[in-house]
Amino acid sequence: MAHPPDGSKTLMQIRSFIVFALFLGILAINVAAQDAAALTGRTPGFIDANFKPVLGGNVGTSAPGNRTIVLPDGKILVAGSFQLANGISRNGIARFNPDGTLDTTFNTKSGASNGAINAMAVQSNGKIIIGGAFTAYAGQTVGFIARLEANGNFDATFNSAGGIGNAAGAGGALNEISVAADDRIYISGAFTTYNGTNINRLARLTVDGSLDPTFAVGTGLTGSNAGVIEQAPGGKIIISGFFTAYNGTTVPRFARINSDGSLDTTFAIGTGPVGAPAAVKVLPDGKILAGGGGATFNTVARNGLVRLNADGSVDSTFDAAITGSSVTSFARQSDGKIIISGNFTLVGGTARVNIARVGVDGALDATFDPGTGLQSGARAIAVQTDGRAVLVGTFTTYNGTVRNSMAIVNSNGTLDTTANTGLAQRG
Repeated sequence: MAHPPDGSKTLMQIRSFIVFALFLGILAINVAAQDAAALTGRTPGFIDANFKPVLGGNVGTSAPGNRTIVLPDGKILVAGSFQLANGISRNGIARFNPDGTLDTTFNTKSGASNGAINAMAVQSNGKIIIGGAFTAYAGQTVGFIARLEANGNFDATFNSAGGIGNAAGAGGALNEISVAADDRIYISGAFTTYNGTNINRLARLTVDGSLDPTFAVGTGLTGSNAGVIEQAPGGKIIISGFFTAYNGTTVPRFARINSDGSLDTTFAIGTGPVGAPAAVKVLPDGKILAGGGGATFNTVARNGLVRLNADGSVDSTFDAAITGSSVTSFARQSDGKIIISGNFTLVGGTARVNIARVGVDGALDATFDPGTGLQSGARAIAVQTDGRAVLVGTFTTYNGTVRNSMAIVNSNGTLDTTANTGLAQRG
């Protein structure tokens, strides 16, 4: 009987070993599946449609979300200094579906580089203006400000006469952007030039991003920066920040500016806030809500949150009675109630840790119950059409549940556990 050559015999032995190893692997997988079935009561191969993997919160370290906007179609824009959104690469800006899943059709490419996005606003055509400390977007050099198409692509037509992608842009970081009804753009921050023109910390841009010379700020703001811009009736704006004067006139961290850039001297705030408001909103009745770190406004005790009359005087009918150091963000619901967040422990004498809802008179709304609340205050809040609230910031938990820098909260204050969102830096 003939025997196969030694090389052929060795090949047969290797093949037999591979087949045996595959058999052992399949056997091990089957045993593991049976063990899992015994624990769960489900047959091997069962697909749990309710299982949603935790992505954003458990990848890398928590990273700040600085701004959020709910768009007319219900989708959610978020901007900040993160590199991952729900575990997927998104540098500084991302768009989420209303249920909290990442919208992968929003194409940011390499996103913002070399610094955070601090500010964001949307024009009437859906284009997105972003500003901050970044110096590039999608590989294009920018001067701390850029415009994106509605799909996230870089808009090269913005400020094509200079600045964006071509020249200096803003000569320093931006803290806030606000788009007026006519789509002109207000910017504030630490800059002292725009496209090579001297302008201190506050400017208005035309629709295409060039400097609007009809908004004359003179010597502008004196101080470290301006941080808040809020649209006011008659084309006016309200500004707040760590400044002490506007165009040579002393103003204590809070002012109203006319549409031509002059100071509105009819806005009588007296000594103003002790600390610069971090959030400002003009209400439908013309009154002004301001949140920040001050314990008083024009010597009237209002810790963290104050409502002003249209002329700038303190509205005595509104008092949230907050115990804590600050209110950093808030959002008004369609029914007039206000979700507030910051660094506080009590509202109206009731325990509320860093998040609460108050009524139109400032009294605590006890039907909004966040449990143990936020681990740290939200930097921005936006309300969805169904009443849920989107929170972004530097927090890592909401009512004891891990939520890294982004959470969606039901209208009663409970966490929406179906929206498993998270922002992170790469680990």
